[in-house]
Amino acid sequence: MIKKISAVLIGATAVVLVASGCSNADGEREKKVDAWAAGVCDTLREQLKNRDAATMEMAKATDETEPAKAKAAYVAAFDKSAKAYEAMATSFRELGVPPVDDGKNVQSKTVAYLTDKADAYAALKASAEKLEIKDQGDYAKGLQELADQVHKISPEDDDLKAMSEGELEKAMSEQDGCQRTETKPDTEA
Repeated sequence: MIKKISAVLIGATAVVLVASGCSNADGEREKKVDAWAAGVCDTLREQLKNRDAATMEMAKATDETEPAKAKAAYVAAFDKSAKAYEAMATSFRELGVPPVDDGKNVQSKTVAYLTDKADAYAALKASAEKLEIKDQGDYAKGLQELADQVHKISPEDDDLKAMSEGELEKAMSEQDGCQRTETKPDTEA
């Protein structure tokens, strides 16, 4: 009888140890994910603000009646957006692989996504620099082409979603640095 009780106690102890080991491993992994997300969000905070400021500048440029000022505003806003996305891509690359399943793929996809956005805004800047302002018809056509190009770029709401998958999404959404700013204007050109 004592042997049976000892066997049950040893078995119960083993189950508790295994369960606590899994719990500790899950807790450690969650801490690593949270720490990584905090590093990403702290690093990206300024670039997200720059991106949102550029969006505000684009919205203000649509109300500008003087073509030269509007052109300059678009060029500056697109340049600011391109630089913000490139800085985000660089930061995401430098922070290393996120400590999640398939982290290398998540990092690779995110860096590619951010680089594509940076390239798209750089192309918009180049188009805005070529905007013809002397002829009203050419100017209107050029503005429409800019608007069409802007709408081809995925919305900003997708930015953080694209940078997070699975458990990263939750960890990043809880970080102050990854929170959206208060204003979100329309980006029509």
